[in-house]
Formats: sequence, structure tokens, C-alpha cells
Amino acid sequence: MKSHTPTLVIVVIIFSLFSSCKRDHLSKQLIEANSIQSEIKHFDIADDRYQKDPVLQSHFKLQYPEITEVLSKEALENINASIAGFILDSETPVKEFPNIQQQAQKMFHEYDEAYAEFPRSSTWLVDKNIAIAGKVGTILTISFTESSYKGGAHPNSYTIFKSFDLNDGHIIKMYDIIDSTKMDILNKIRYKVLENQKITLLADSLWKTYMFEDAFKENGDFYTNQNINFTKDTIEFFYNSYEIAPYAFGATSLKIPIKSMMNVLKKSSPYYQYFNVK
Repeated sequence: MKSHTPTLVIVVIIFSLFSSCKRDHLSKQLIEANSIQSEIKHFDIADDRYQKDPVLQSHFKLQYPEITEVLSKEALENINASIAGFILDSETPVKEFPNIQQQAQKMFHEYDEAYAEFPRSSTWLVDKNIAIAGKVGTILTISFTESSYKGGAHPNSYTIFKSFDLNDGHIIKMYDIIDSTKMDILNKIRYKVLENQKITLLADSLWKTYMFEDAFKENGDFYTNQNINFTKDTIEFFYNSYEIAPYAFGATSLKIPIKSMMNVLKKSSPYYQYFNVK
């Protein structure tokens, strides 16, 4: 029986070279740029059926970047699918981009259902803001923020960061960049940054009494957070309201200088080169 090992090795080498070329097809200029070209799209759709004064009308607001940078079709489709999914309140990407007017009308219909048996005592607001938050090398981070008020004691808001590889648009996870075996070191860095941030407001460790105790346990939200914004100079960990502290304290942002993170970065990662601070 003939051995096919040499042929298999050649096929593997060719596939590896092809994959490498595909991964590295972006121009040096684009890789080194601080951002990418895009056009900001704005929408503010009002429900004028009940009131003529815009102040008294429910509003559906949306802002998102339409990427005009020359990227692969696959990259654009994948990035736009995440943008579309957020607009449609979908937990997964959506390939077909939504009709914004229809999405606004959906919200107005929900408003009608909510007040079908009650007086219209308040108007609703949904404001979705999608923005390019950071770029380093082939990593593009986009922030997805929704602020809304649908009655109740106060408005609500949250922000989710997603990072995309500009070569093909696939989502980059934390462990693609950060060494999973260095989490203890990372958590000590995060905690120190938080402590330095809060101690300026309340001395000693009293600041911690105003936060959720469970958040700081081994598997608590503080240590397991993977809501990350990668930029040229910092890696930001973002905690939304109610994750580690009550609503009154708002969101918590920990921006850690890249030079403080070098020991926890994954050296075998194809993205390590973009953070390799001398």
C-alpha cells in the first residue's frame, strides 16, 4: 500500500500558506491606522400620533457607522451582521440589514400594547448608539450602547464591546489575546486599578461596601468580565450598571495601560505583535 504522507504534508503546507496570506492581506497602511473609514448614519423617528409637540412624543433613535473602508466582502458582512443584530434586539448576528422605520414602528406598537388599558402617562425613548471604539492592528472594536426609558423609576442603559478581525470579520474573544493561564495576574491588575479609582472617592476599603459583595468572589462578575475595548494604548474592561454596583453608581470603566498588561498577553496570539510595547 502506498503511503500518502508526503502528499498530505504538502497539502497542509499549502493550506497554511493560503491561510496566512488570507489573514495578512490587509495593507500595512490600514493595519497601522488608528481607525477605519466610515460614514455615520443618524435616525430619530418620532411617534406623532398622539402629540404634535416633539417633546411629548416617543422616539426611536439610532446611530451606527456604515463602513466605507475597502475590506473583504466576508469582513463587511460579518461586521454588519452584528450591527443588524443589535438594531433588531437579536442575541445573534443577522445577515439581512433591517428596515429602520419598521423597527421604530415595532417599538411604537409595544408602547400601544403597554398602555392599552392605562393612560399614556409617559413617553418612551429607545436610543441605540453603535460606534467605532478602538482599533489596533487588524482588531476593530465596536461599542453597542442602548439607552432606553419605558416607564419606571429611571432610564436604563448598557454597553457591549465586540472586537472583529478586519481580515474576515470574525469576532475576537478575550482568550484570543489574553493568556487564559494568567487570569490570577490579570485579576490582581484589574482590582488594583479599581481600588485606585475608588479610593479617591472613599478612603481605605470603605468604597467596597457600596458595591455588590458577590461580584468579588472567585467566579463573580468583576473577575469574569470579558466586556473589553482594545485600543492602541489601553485595554478597557467595562462593567455596566448592576453588574458590580447598584444603578446609582453607574457603569465602571477600568482603562489599563498596555505596558501594564504585557505579562498577561498571549504571546502565541497573531495579535500579540500589535501590543508588543518595547
